[in-house]
Amino acid sequence: MKRNKYTYISIIFILTGLFLFIYPFYTGWKVEKYQDEMREDWSSVYAEQIPRVLPGEILRENVSSHISDVKTEKDRKLSTQKGMVGEIAIPKIDLEAVIVPGVDEKSIKNAVGWMESTSMPDEVGNMVLAGHRSHTYGKFFNRLGEMVEGDTISIQTYSGTYTYSISSIKIVEPTDLSVLEPTKGKNTLTLITCHPLNSNRYRLIIKADQEN
Repeated sequence: MKRNKYTYISIIFILTGLFLFIYPFYTGWKVEKYQDEMREDWSSVYAEQIPRVLPGEILRENVSSHISDVKTEKDRKLSTQKGMVGEIAIPKIDLEAVIVPGVDEKSIKNAVGWMESTSMPDEVGNMVLAGHRSHTYGKFFNRLGEMVEGDTISIQTYSGTYTYSISSIKIVEPTDLSVLEPTKGKNTLTLITCHPLNSNRYRLIIKADQEN
């Protein structure tokens, strides 16, 4: 009887170990499947929303400012309606992920999240994106620590594609909200994730300036 008891305990330990080993692979597969579906949806929606500007419009006074305002309004409206902001691509770390509105746990479980109180690429200010860096949920920003100043990041929204060049990389306390502040006179991008890998002790912050 005693022997059977130890046998059951051993089996429980083995099964628990297998579960802990398999679970990250399962969640990773699940998130990737979700992302594949979202990327297909995004490609379809983006193709329908490619901006078209009539040739005569480029001659109007202050038209660039006007077009920028229209693009931003369109981006915000469609982001709410479609539940997708766009897509982020970082070739250096093989990252392509759909961006969704919101940075709550539900939003960033299967995607990169956009802080809705921050800017869009066509606005002067600071666009803030947050993503997981773990094996349990998404691995979106797992390799963000490999980035260096000068590396490029691409953001695609309903209005077009924008390229950013990394200007600074730093590690801050989770309570440091200065990284969310809007920038003046230029369009910037801020990526936020936990640091170190699989820990939420600090925040890894990557700042980038828009090139186009």
